[in-house]
Amino acid sequence: MSRRRILTLALLGSAWLALAAPARAAREALLERAERAYAEGQYEAAVAHFTELHDGGLVHEELLYNLGNAWFLVAQGAEAAGKTRPDALGRAILAWERALALAPDFEDARFNLEVARDAVTARFGRDDLLGVVAESLWTRAVKRVPLAVLAWSVLALDLLFFAALIGLRFLPSGFARSAIVVVTIGVGSAGVLFAVLLFGQMHHLRTVRESVIVADEVVLRERRDPTSRELPRLHAGHTVVIVREQEGWALVRLGNRTQGWVPATAVEEIWRSR
Repeated sequence: MSRRRILTLALLGSAWLALAAPARAAREALLERAERAYAEGQYEAAVAHFTELHDGGLVHEELLYNLGNAWFLVAQGAEAAGKTRPDALGRAILAWERALALAPDFEDARFNLEVARDAVTARFGRDDLLGVVAESLWTRAVKRVPLAVLAWSVLALDLLFFAALIGLRFLPSGFARSAIVVVTIGVGSAGVLFAVLLFGQMHHLRTVRESVIVADEVVLRERRDPTSRELPRLHAGHTVVIVREQEGWALVRLGNRTQGWVPATAVEEIWRSR
C-alpha cells in the first residue's frame, strides 16, 4: 500500500474558512483525535473520527484517502488476528472511489484501490462474471476531469472568446485580424468541447447513481426475496449503478447490463448528495 503522510490541517486549510470559530475548533479537535488514533494504530477509532468529519460535511479527497487507509488497516489487522471485519475492505474501496471522484489524478488513492481489489480477489477468488466495472468511452471522458476544473475552464474560454470578438470588432484588416480570427475559432471550439463535457458530467452525476458493493460478499437476486433465484455473486468493491430502491432492497445494474436485487445495506453510493 502506498505510504502517504496522514492528513494534516495544512492540507485542509481552505476547508475551514467557511466555518464559524466554534465549529472550526470542534473540527480541528476531531481531526487531531483522528490523527492521534491513526498514528497509535487505533484504526477503528480513526475510522470513527474520519467518518464523523465526513458525515459532518467535510468533503475532501485527503480526508477520504485517509479514511480508506484506516478501513484497509482495520481489515488487515482483523485478518492477521484470524478474524474478519465485515465490510472493511468494501468501505476502504468506497472511500478511495470517493477520493478519486473529487480528484481523478490522485494516484496514491488509485494505487491503493488496486491493492484493495487484489486483496478482495485473494480472499474470495476472481468473480465469474466479466465486465462488472465496464464503462463506456463517453462515461470515462466526462469523469476524467474534475467538475470544478471544467466549470472554470468553460468560464475562462467564454471570456477569452468574447474578448477575441471585441478585438475583431475594432481591428482593421491585416495579419493581426487574421490571427485573431484563428484564435477565436480555436477558443470557440474548445469552449464548446469543455461545455459538452461539463454538462455531460453534471447530467451523469444527477442521473447515474454510481455505487460500490461494501459487503464482503452478496448474492444478486432475481427478485426482492432472499429465496428467489440466485444470480452471480458480487464481492466488496464492485462498482454498480443503483437503478432504484424498494423495501430494503436495491436494484443494481452491472457494467455488462445485468440487473438484479441486493439488500440496500450491501451497497452505497459514491456520490450521496444529489
